[in-house]
Amino acid sequence: MKKLSYLLLLALPLVGLSCNKDNKENEPAEEEAFTMTVTLPEDTAESDAVYIVGAFNGGEEFALGNPKWELKGSATQRSIEIIPGNFIGGKTLADGYQFQSPTRGVEVTSDGTVVVRNKKETAITIEAWEKEAGPKFDPSGTWRLVGTINDWDEKVGIDMIREGTTWVAKGVHLQASDEFKFVMDHSWDTNFGAGEPNTKFVAELDEEFDLQPDGGNIKAAAGYYDIYLYPFLAKAKLVDGGPEYPPQGNPVSAISLAPNYLELMEGSSESLTLTIEPADAEVKSIVWESSDPAVASVSQEGLVTGVAEGTATVTVTVDGFSASCEVTVNRESPPLPEEGPTVYVFNATGWIYVYLYAWADGIGDVAASWPGHMPDDVAQVGEYSYYKYNLSSDYSAGLVNLIFNGGENAGQTEDYPITMEGGESYFFYVDSDKAALIPDPMDFDPNDYVTPGPQPSKDPATLYVYNGNGWDWMYLYTWNINGSPEPWPGVPAEATVEVSGHTFLRFRLAAEWCSETDDIYLIFDDNKGNQTMNLTFPIRAGQSYYIYQHGNTAEMIDPENFTPADPPAQDGSWGIAGTMNGWSAASPIEMAVEGAYYVAKGVTLTADTEFKFVQNKSWTVNRGGTFVSLGEEFSLYQDGANIKPGLSGTYDIYIKSDGSSAYIPAP
Repeated sequence: MKKLSYLLLLALPLVGLSCNKDNKENEPAEEEAFTMTVTLPEDTAESDAVYIVGAFNGGEEFALGNPKWELKGSATQRSIEIIPGNFIGGKTLADGYQFQSPTRGVEVTSDGTVVVRNKKETAITIEAWEKEAGPKFDPSGTWRLVGTINDWDEKVGIDMIREGTTWVAKGVHLQASDEFKFVMDHSWDTNFGAGEPNTKFVAELDEEFDLQPDGGNIKAAAGYYDIYLYPFLAKAKLVDGGPEYPPQGNPVSAISLAPNYLELMEGSSESLTLTIEPADAEVKSIVWESSDPAVASVSQEGLVTGVAEGTATVTVTVDGFSASCEVTVNRESPPLPEEGPTVYVFNATGWIYVYLYAWADGIGDVAASWPGHMPDDVAQVGEYSYYKYNLSSDYSAGLVNLIFNGGENAGQTEDYPITMEGGESYFFYVDSDKAALIPDPMDFDPNDYVTPGPQPSKDPATLYVYNGNGWDWMYLYTWNINGSPEPWPGVPAEATVEVSGHTFLRFRLAAEWCSETDDIYLIFDDNKGNQTMNLTFPIRAGQSYYIYQHGNTAEMIDPENFTPADPPAQDGSWGIAGTMNGWSAASPIEMAVEGAYYVAKGVTLTADTEFKFVQNKSWTVNRGGTFVSLGEEFSLYQDGANIKPGLSGTYDIYIKSDGSSAYIPAP
């Protein structure tokens, strides 16, 4: 069921595979290439690219957009040649795979369950796609080398030169102690290394090697190298770069930047023109930087974008030569009002139109009749659109009471008393039960005006959740008799909200997923293997709920009378508790630190031994899972199943320091 973590879904079926000996004997060896034919859903168009994605080819970061892993054929009948020799990191199809389309999403069953396969199949039928997806990872950005050769600074790395889909850095001088990785677009968010994370991979001359996201550091013997990167293939190669750094026969002699002063409005962009002399100079490196990216940002192509009011200096450096442009960013001014007062309304009501009705003491109804004025226009002010109402001078006669409403048989706000003047503009945030004056429309965030609490039934249910486990972040997975609105791990919290002196995470559940009679099932998880048990709550549309999540459970609370307990420790000592010590967490088999792992050495196991990992001699934080085989890491999660290796003998047992996985090496 989807309520388990993705990694657990991959691990569980492997136990069954090891038992099915007859089937294994009838299948070709895993090393043999074979053709996989796939029947796609009828709504798949020929223009929808489809890829096979799994641990064996680096996941979606490497597979999506890589022609090597794309299915070929007609709209609904396609095939792909699976060549195990192209697999990376020693992974196989048994480590889990699925089919994905950057335009259609991931493969799901007819009930919306995400499909993860874990054995070789030659003929596959895909029942349905997830709702249409947005663009996925595209490795066609700008790549560079980052490592000990430049203090691991991704912004001062060695630029690589694009040659088609290949990138190359020529004449790189590596010392024997140097290590490096590849990063894209000057950011560690996307980096390629070789081997497992936290390992060191030694590259041999002229031999291609596999890469993966966040992989280990790459080393080589001391020397000069031309280093090639094939991002779409997730591979790299080092070739001989000569006895010394190749001298430039035509070096850069000067640069200039135009214009050298730039004035922008917030949100607007303009390109700077870089001139390099001589025009045919052999350029080694071009780096663009902003002195204050919060005011003005700059891309590595010289596109400057105004972010916020202020001044900044944009500098480009080319092979040691620098040039600058002073940038001033101005805020857009609100539009000039008409002769009478002008009212602008940000519509957060859900009504099709917002009408403006007004009355004044001693004058009576200023508006001719209910429901009042329709908008005269729609205006863009700053980042947001507003309904615009051009009012007559009658609205300048003393205190006026405004009522915003949705027309006949719709809701309305309470009276809003205000003294307005002709020639002035007034901005309002209006939802279905209140109106609030916006002091500065150029510094307006609608989220600042959302009041926690019950909303009309047409609105989503709002959950405010206190993170009692101290997780780095939290996801909400939910389902009811109609299925689940989102695949595992669910949706992340959309914001943090302070309520009665405590910080809550805010989630919203659309009205169509709330029932007036049935409970809804919830699971809170951190997408790292920790999750609560299946919880049931009577969640109703338009209502707000405060929930205290802790351990593997959660309950509804009154935020005004809430005192949370201290969250459990997420680091500290690890130990093993199980049948070998009477399941005593207070006196476990203690584990010693060994690099990124904790280890208990020389543990005697019998065929019926079961155990879990416990932290800080307490069951509060414990990890269980499903054992795979000797030497193969298996996933762990909070309050997971008992681990039963079925081994008789003496073994060393390892757990990763973050509690995410464990393994038992062969003696």
